[in-house]
Amino acid sequence: MLEFFKYVLKMVVKLSKILLLIVTVTCFVCNAYGQNSDVCVGDVEVQMNNSSFCFVGGFYDDSSAGLVGDANFYFRNNFPVDIFLASESDFSGLNLSVEGRADVNLICDDASLTSLTLNMMNSDIFLNGELGLTSHLSLVSGKLLLEGVSHLSVLSTSENAVIFNNVSSNGSYVVGALKRSVLEGGTYFFPVGNADSYHPVVVTDLNSDDLVKITYDSSLEEAWRSVYKLEDFIFPLSGGWRVEDETVGNTYNLGLSVLNDNGDVVEGEVDVFYTESALDPLVKPIVDRSLSSFGNYYLLTQEPKGAGLYSLIESDFGLNKKRDDIDLVNTIVINSTAQAYFIIPKLQDYERVSMTVYDSWGRIIFDTKVYANDFNCRNYPSGTYYYHLVVYLSDGSEIVKDDIIEVLREKEN
Repeated sequence: MLEFFKYVLKMVVKLSKILLLIVTVTCFVCNAYGQNSDVCVGDVEVQMNNSSFCFVGGFYDDSSAGLVGDANFYFRNNFPVDIFLASESDFSGLNLSVEGRADVNLICDDASLTSLTLNMMNSDIFLNGELGLTSHLSLVSGKLLLEGVSHLSVLSTSENAVIFNNVSSNGSYVVGALKRSVLEGGTYFFPVGNADSYHPVVVTDLNSDDLVKITYDSSLEEAWRSVYKLEDFIFPLSGGWRVEDETVGNTYNLGLSVLNDNGDVVEGEVDVFYTESALDPLVKPIVDRSLSSFGNYYLLTQEPKGAGLYSLIESDFGLNKKRDDIDLVNTIVINSTAQAYFIIPKLQDYERVSMTVYDSWGRIIFDTKVYANDFNCRNYPSGTYYYHLVVYLSDGSEIVKDDIIEVLREKEN
């Protein structure tokens, strides 16, 4: 009989602890199907396997009689569910692994976790709020979509703080802005994309420590076109990258992926199209041809840049002519009907062209700093003329060409 009363007393003590937990401030909430239950954990791992089970309450440690967030928590759901991280709670020591088969809304307000792992079985996590990870982000499967003005920050400076499958078929990446703490001289990957496809970036050769944020923006192509009014631009991707950092003047090299929305490598040669800060019709974009291969499908800039807007354009666009790509007609035949001007095709594609023309005695007969296809050979007798041509490209480079103009006059009947 005495043993029975001891057993009853023990149950009453346990029940009082559960009631105490229920009235504590809510720090971790999952909502589904209206069921509530408290989960008490100490130095154990908690696994949620019942697809319709959820809880309202917090992690409770018997030894300290308080709420703790220092644990490994695996959450599995077969139906859509909301997870709330309350702002007054401390989860800086929590490793959260979401391994469900249906979408999850992760709702937080300036929360911090040790790590977040996605293994979503072809479903996704929608992040609402600000979330910081002090250790790492692991992307196994499922996309992490940032809703509205939500922010995701990986605060560890380790190059391996973001774990992902760096292959063209990767289906797990961040849709929205991924921010990483980086160290001088390091190499850091940013697995980002849009809702349809994976468009990762690699950052190398930083000249100082920084906090770098990269977003793949599907509307950036339209922004380029609307601001610069150049319909000849050919963008092989549906958007571009917005790169921001917190250190003014920091530079680094970026490797941009050449994967299209189908996950295939874009065909033909492409170069980097770049503008510092905001789009401005008064500031010409830079076309960077100094690219090298990095990995399987990254094009890495060799000229250090920093924050700004990046896209890719096809290399045969006029602003991006190679140094020996300008083909000019050097023989001008003058008669009553023929065009007598020395014409540079697509002259409007270049930043500026200067031209000096000499006769066979070496005397300058035509000289201009801004050539407008206005050298009229009809004004000069037949013979050989020599020209010096400098084409200034928008990226600051030049094409220099020295050649001859042969002027021939046909006898008129």
